[in-house]
Amino acid sequence: MRARETTRRSLALLFELPNVQIGRAHAFVWTKAKSYSSSTGNSFVLHQKRLSVYCAANKAFTSGVRRRPAWSTDLHLPSLLLPFSNKKFHVDTGPTVILADSEQTHLLMLRLRDSGDYKAALDLFENLIASGGQPEADVYTSAISLCGLLKDAKKAVRILEKMRKEGPEPDLIAYNATITACGRSDMWQELLKVFNEMMRSNITLTAGSYNQVIAALLKCKQSIRALEVLEEMIGKGIQPDGLTYTTAISACGAVGNRKDRAFGMFDRMKKEGFSPDVVTYNALLTVCSKAKEWSRLLNVFEEMKHSAVKPDVETYNIILSSFAKQRELYKLTPILDEMKNMGVDPDTVTYNTIISAYGAKGQWQHTLKLLKQMRETGVSPDTITYSAAMSACVRSHQWQNALDVYHLMRKNRCHLDGIAFGVVIYAYRQGGKWHDIIRIWDETLKCNVILNLRGHLHVIQAFSHLNEPEKAIEVFNSLSQRNTVRVTRLAFNQILTVCEKHSRWQDCLRYFDEMTSLKIEPDVLTYSTIISACDKAGRWKESLKIFQYMAENETNSSILTYGNSISSFAKCGKLDQLMKTFEAMSQHGLTPDPATFGVAISACVKRQNYSSALQLFDKMNALNVIPSLPTYNSIISAYGSRGQYRKALQVLDEMKHRGVGPDLLSYTYAIRACAKAGKGNLALRLLRTMQNNGISPNIRCFNAAILACGKQKNHRAVLQLLDEMNRSFIVPNRETLHRTELALKHVPQTQSSVLRNLQAKMNT
Repeated sequence: MRARETTRRSLALLFELPNVQIGRAHAFVWTKAKSYSSSTGNSFVLHQKRLSVYCAANKAFTSGVRRRPAWSTDLHLPSLLLPFSNKKFHVDTGPTVILADSEQTHLLMLRLRDSGDYKAALDLFENLIASGGQPEADVYTSAISLCGLLKDAKKAVRILEKMRKEGPEPDLIAYNATITACGRSDMWQELLKVFNEMMRSNITLTAGSYNQVIAALLKCKQSIRALEVLEEMIGKGIQPDGLTYTTAISACGAVGNRKDRAFGMFDRMKKEGFSPDVVTYNALLTVCSKAKEWSRLLNVFEEMKHSAVKPDVETYNIILSSFAKQRELYKLTPILDEMKNMGVDPDTVTYNTIISAYGAKGQWQHTLKLLKQMRETGVSPDTITYSAAMSACVRSHQWQNALDVYHLMRKNRCHLDGIAFGVVIYAYRQGGKWHDIIRIWDETLKCNVILNLRGHLHVIQAFSHLNEPEKAIEVFNSLSQRNTVRVTRLAFNQILTVCEKHSRWQDCLRYFDEMTSLKIEPDVLTYSTIISACDKAGRWKESLKIFQYMAENETNSSILTYGNSISSFAKCGKLDQLMKTFEAMSQHGLTPDPATFGVAISACVKRQNYSSALQLFDKMNALNVIPSLPTYNSIISAYGSRGQYRKALQVLDEMKHRGVGPDLLSYTYAIRACAKAGKGNLALRLLRTMQNNGISPNIRCFNAAILACGKQKNHRAVLQLLDEMNRSFIVPNRETLHRTELALKHVPQTQSSVLRNLQAKMNT
């Protein structure tokens, strides 16, 4: 009791230390002192003797009782601080607190390191150097270790260099700490420089020194150089230990195609009397897995189980991953059961491996079952777990289940990365929830999360469906401006489809130029989309330029691409180029579809190139391509224009046999063909046939029939046709008047009265 009271009085004389953990005394004083120095605007030296008294008193007090009593005195920092009067020392960072004693500085550095404040601990070392203090070797080594924890290898190398120049001479621990710092900072060149300096010094290198270098090189992903260091070690006669062999086997796995060397080291390790531990076996299993040596992997696993080494969770994770890579899903559950029977608790990686394997096969029921089991056993799912489960659902078009997993993920406050957000967007796309896709997109922008390429494409598609092409273009432009996501041909085809849909042919051409500048090779879909966009906008010149570019680059075109090009040739009347395009299609083994034939035949008929139109029609029949109704009409018109009425009527009969019902235009062209050949009876028969089929003749049909009957001098039929027109309330036109005048020129009396009646009806 007397010692405890003395301790309490000592503490009361200094200051209260509220809510401070045992061993944090120095750190607490340092923080309070720096705050006091900043508020007063002066620099101080911490009173080492008084600080030591305080620390000793605090240690005695805390060892006497578990909890600090609720007594209070004011903190009197000036009793611990002395004015700093060294005029030679200039404090660049403003007022501060100096620890001039190396031992006390080291003690405080260790306390700050243990509390996780690495930077503050390193600041103490720099303040000690700046104030003219002479750190001992262990202080330097601690400072280098702190640089490693902060991943500041350059500073670690500078401290080591200062030791070499000013003393004390760096020892093995200092060199090893510097090598570790270089490994953590991924600076393997500096690492090798430090290692070479260590070999040139008087330090005796051991297997542990080489182990440190090999492990650091592995962290820098310099596996080949790690193996070279191992060879150098053996060449100098330094006997490797168990850790050396284990590290070397890991290096073989990282290099690839070094499985035989890894097994050789494993056998040599056992011959030299070193017993492989679980880390060694795991390294060898990793080598087999990366080399896809499945039989060897199972042999090593069986050997491990028969030895005294018990597999751990990493071991089973490697085995499960190997079965997943082989797509042997039926083996996953037995391994999981064996794992539990061996007393090894599965971790998140275990479940992620199995869930991802089932998810890749679209077995969403298994993934959801495992997710539930995982939560029931107390294993926390992470982002990978939820993403794999959602992916399994969307693969099977179970988008609602995927969204249920997403909501569970939100409920458990799990972080969503770009992959997870992308899967959620894909689920909403399957459900046609375009507004929800835009909502998720806005959330990714707020969270500064970068989606993968597929996620961006779904967002572009959503804006397109919502008739917001400008925003779709904005999303694509932001994608192309980022270096994190590589823009592929698939992305360009997506935005080109959006531009084609919304009649933005200029944007199509702009993106095509961007593709070529990025050396992304367009495919058939690219050309087809651009040609279609230009064709819809009537920009046939641009369309033909794209088609010519495609031909020059020997791109294998599709039927759609040729069809769009033929349409452009038809619109601009370039029939020679049109026919050459058809020949090119045949050379590439492509059969034009009915629409392509129809556009070409119609263009030839309009340009009165009937021979080309009939040539295409014959080719169409030879390829057994059934023409459409407009194509049949164009061919009947072509035969009629050439006076081949029999051919025209044959085509009309062929239409009926192929199930293509003639329409008003079909009969009109057929009657015209008969009229040109002077076949009035056939024209009248066609007129009656169309009426029997429920098609009412129009003025063009009657005019053609009047012409046909007039050429046969069938005056009575002409008068009957005029009477039928009158009863059908069809008003005659100038062509009717002209045809009737020619038909009745041989009966002038009848002609004059009929013409007067027609003229009157026209005037009415």
